[in-house]
Amino acid sequence: MVSSSSTVNSNNEIADEPTKSCSNSNLTATDYFIQQVTLKSSALDVKVFRGFTNSAKEYVLEQQELDNVISETQAVDYIMKNYHPNGDYMYNTPYYEPESYFMAIYNGTESDDTLSFARPNGIVGVVSAQLRRKAPLIAAAAGSSQSDETHTVLPSVPLPSPHVYVANMRVDTKMQRKGIAMALLTAVKEYAISWRVALHMNEDIPIILSVDNVNLPATALYEKFGFEYLEHNDVFRMMILWPRKERM
Repeated sequence: MVSSSSTVNSNNEIADEPTKSCSNSNLTATDYFIQQVTLKSSALDVKVFRGFTNSAKEYVLEQQELDNVISETQAVDYIMKNYHPNGDYMYNTPYYEPESYFMAIYNGTESDDTLSFARPNGIVGVVSAQLRRKAPLIAAAAGSSQSDETHTVLPSVPLPSPHVYVANMRVDTKMQRKGIAMALLTAVKEYAISWRVALHMNEDIPIILSVDNVNLPATALYEKFGFEYLEHNDVFRMMILWPRKERM
């Protein structure tokens, strides 16, 4: 795992349009910070935030009902048995590095919000980034011909190799419009730059993502951050960002 040094204070699900404050909330950009997952327990918190599993505390309580006494550490090890201690998944596709997750963690003082974010241990936003040393073609999509009712197949588009693929962007609804998505993408950009250094490359490693055409808020966010179109068909858009390219 290459660690990014980002500790930014501040989707491909529907993402927030970033601002530094919001008139209908007491939360501000100083109420969270960005951190890379480097522990198995944090990787579990991400899965809890994404709705994939119970928390360690919930698993402990379930076991107590069965008269089994275990610690939260044991619960983490059981739930995350396919993960390394640093939070990396054990089984990966050849030429793909393990996914690295970046988390936005709540750091505010509002008691109601602290309680609502307690289940995933304060996580209010996540995004994943993965270095892919070899890239496949973008899958072709079916398109309708305007001249008749037959379907055509759009040509596949090659992706640059290597690249960093971004996915799983999600921000808690209570924390949207706080700049969290922008802060997470900034951490991903620094992560891509760190891989360029680690691989001793002279050129930037581009960042690639895919977003459904219907997800207009996320598309607007990525455009604002500086992503450009690599492919755009009737189903999805592939977007690319060169980390050190100056935005016009």
